[in-house]
Amino acid sequence: MKIVEINNLIIKSLEKNIVDNISFYINSGEVLSLIGSSGSGKSQIAKTIKGISKLIINGEIKLNNIDKNEIGYIFQDFSLSLNPVLKIKNQLIEAVIYHKKMKRNLAIEKAKNIFKYLNLEESILEKYPFELSGGQKQRVVIAICLMMEPKLLICDEITTGLDNINEYEILKLITSLNISVLLITHNIYAVKKLSNRILLLNKGKILQVDNIEELKKYNDIEYINAMNRVFLNENY
Repeated sequence: MKIVEINNLIIKSLEKNIVDNISFYINSGEVLSLIGSSGSGKSQIAKTIKGISKLIINGEIKLNNIDKNEIGYIFQDFSLSLNPVLKIKNQLIEAVIYHKKMKRNLAIEKAKNIFKYLNLEESILEKYPFELSGGQKQRVVIAICLMMEPKLLICDEITTGLDNINEYEILKLITSLNISVLLITHNIYAVKKLSNRILLLNKGKILQVDNIEELKKYNDIEYINAMNRVFLNENY
């Protein structure tokens, strides 16, 4: 089932079209990877789906059996999602208490279960963001998103700064949740191992790729040429 359908989407600034008349869909339960060079418009597509883009939008975004509150979005600069003066526990439970009318004790129990799944120590619930490492903050932000039980989770280069192994482990956790995931990343290993489908964004247009090996036919695109060199050199 298609939970998101994008038809003839144009995203533009005052100067130019950033995304030019693209169409694609996201299936229920699949991991869809969106790749492309930095500045190609991937984040603007993600923000448009979530409904938070500040650019000029034309085209159709159809949500099927899902509303915008059921779309989780984890930003590249994940630390901005955390309130520096609130304990982690409060940041996890306040939204779910307000939006889902969950009792406080049940919300705390839910937070503990999510922490266990994400390999986070329960003691972190009583800490403030400044007391956590970068990796812990990343997992806490993921936990906050999961508290809201999203049907679609958008991951926008959320593991920037981590080495490939730790990056892959975090993305593997997310993609094992049996929810739809829009994965924006430059990690070719994660794209290969975790994706059901791959979309390549190039010069404002979308190209669908059935598997990672198919990228080789787009080797004339500089970004893909570089990815293929990594792919061949690392023996992924």
